[in-house]
Amino acid sequence: MSIQSTSLGQTGLTVSRLGLGTVEIGLPYGIGATALPSDKEAERILKTALELGITYFDTARGYGVAEERLGKFGISKKKGVVIGTKCGQFLKQEPNLAGSALDNRIRADIDLSRRALRHDSLPLVLLHLVREDANNFDE
Repeated sequence: MSIQSTSLGQTGLTVSRLGLGTVEIGLPYGIGATALPSDKEAERILKTALELGITYFDTARGYGVAEERLGKFGISKKKGVVIGTKCGQFLKQEPNLAGSALDNRIRADIDLSRRALRHDSLPLVLLHLVREDANNFDE
C-alpha cells in the first residue's frame, strides 16, 4: 500500500494524504470504547501507521495522553513526520479570558504540547476553539 503525499497548503510541509487522528490512543473514545488502550497497543497503532506510509498525525492537548504517547514512542521525531496539534480547549472553562492573559495561556498550552511531544518546535498548531480576539502567533 502506498499513500500519496501532498503539500499542506502554503506551509511548506509535505504530509500523507491520509492522516491518523490520535484521540483514541489518548482517551477512552469512539464506538464501543470503554478503556484507554495500553501503551503496547498504542505504540503498535502508531508504528503500523508509519509502516503504511502515514506521515501526518493529528493530536491535541485535550486528547488525554495522546501527545505524551507520540513523544514517548518517538513518533514526533521521525523524519518526514508532521504532528498537527491543537490548543485552547481551556476556553470552554474560561470563556472570559482575554488580552495578555489569553495570549499567555495559549503560549503555555503550546509549551506543554512541545514538552509532551518531546520536540523543540511544532510545525502546525491550531486553536481548538476560535475567538475573535485571539491574536495571530508567529511561533
